[in-house]
Amino acid sequence: MLERKSTHILNLKYTLAGIVIALGVMWGCQHQTSTIIDRKYLPPHTLSTIIAELKIYQSADIYRFPYPRTPAGQNVFKATLRRLDNFERLYPELAGEFKDIIDFSRALAFEKLGEIDKADKYYRSVTECRDSPLQQEARRRLTIIDQINTVLQKETNPQTLEGLLVIYEQQIYGMGQLLKTIEDPEYKPILFLLREQAELEYALLLKEHYSLLDDGIQKTIDAFKSLIKDNQESKRVWSHRMMLADFYYELAKYYTARQSPTSPEFSVERFKSMAEPARQLYYEISLADGYPEKLEAKSKLSAINSFINDIIEQAQ
Repeated sequence: MLERKSTHILNLKYTLAGIVIALGVMWGCQHQTSTIIDRKYLPPHTLSTIIAELKIYQSADIYRFPYPRTPAGQNVFKATLRRLDNFERLYPELAGEFKDIIDFSRALAFEKLGEIDKADKYYRSVTECRDSPLQQEARRRLTIIDQINTVLQKETNPQTLEGLLVIYEQQIYGMGQLLKTIEDPEYKPILFLLREQAELEYALLLKEHYSLLDDGIQKTIDAFKSLIKDNQESKRVWSHRMMLADFYYELAKYYTARQSPTSPEFSVERFKSMAEPARQLYYEISLADGYPEKLEAKSKLSAINSFINDIIEQAQ
């Protein structure tokens, strides 16, 4: 009976790290102990059930597919963090006994959510838990986290728009290099996600400030096109296409506001160079079955068709 109870605790501790070691003792975060906690005395929503759900989705491809959901419709990784918080609050004594498991689980969840700083914090906490069987795996993951943080340049605080753009360019390049050098398949989706986010923020920054830059419009268009090209397999690719379409549409509307279609100086060709790419993109998105952008694109396609017809009619 004693051996069976100890094995249950061991299995709980080793599940997350994927380590299979047949030992007949229980490991604690701060010390080795002979304390036995019978499963029947654990709370109904046990730590093992929280971890079991996290373990199922630990290798989920969060780059290509939407975040997995609980039966209640919650993001699995956000739900895990809330459940761990509740477990600590309701059962502080048990939480202290399993501090390494709880912190390791938090680190995993934060990784999946792209919160690299917080993952770093909790992995380091695990490495400080003496005799924890998760120490070695936490240290291994920290070597990868350190590389990611180096690329993200968290301490950098550029004072100019150009400086911020350079930071994003370096992040995009750096994540691309890490995708080539980090072989752990579990980190590939995270790296793709981080590179995609850097590319998106770079494009949005250009969009917001294109009027302040030389050839700012073309740089913005090129940034969005690069974002789309590099992330063809992303779950957000149609959202990126929508943003490019919206930018073209905004340019077309801005041009007609600044230059009346009834004016002799109005150029139908210039107008079409902005409006037609938007219309084509909306049309392509409207055919994307299974994506939420489809209905939005259908509505915008109808609107831009009316807009183009009206402007061209005024320009004749």
